[in-house]
Amino acid sequence: MGGGTDYAEEAIGQLLAASEEHRDQLVIILAGYETEMQKLLSTNQGLHSRFPIRLSFHDYTSDELLEVAQRMVSARKEILAPDALTLLRDRLLSTGLKGNARDVRNMIERAAKTRDTRIASFTNPTLEDLTTLTAADFAVDG
Repeated sequence: MGGGTDYAEEAIGQLLAASEEHRDQLVIILAGYETEMQKLLSTNQGLHSRFPIRLSFHDYTSDELLEVAQRMVSARKEILAPDALTLLRDRLLSTGLKGNARDVRNMIERAAKTRDTRIASFTNPTLEDLTTLTAADFAVDG
């Protein structure tokens, strides 16, 4: 084994040692996608028994992801134009993007950068120009 694998084995060894040595004072939470977590837990017999409690969360639906997007945009004090909302809804439904709010956040961040580039040439941008994400701003994702 080489490189990252050696480091991973050492990290797992340290994790197991710390979990045993400090078991009354330490809480360790592992999080990830189910398949990858199963792979991780199967790399060492000690891991499986030290993490007996497992919680699974359902993937977000397209509607839930759209709500996540709207909340993210709102938290940024920005607005989704109606055409952007329609495009985003259609994209979430058509791509079958499931459960990944990080992908939605990345889409919004790319759209905001596209919007910023689009309005950079405006002589006197309005607050609406500065805060509204349009369907064209999401086109780079399409």
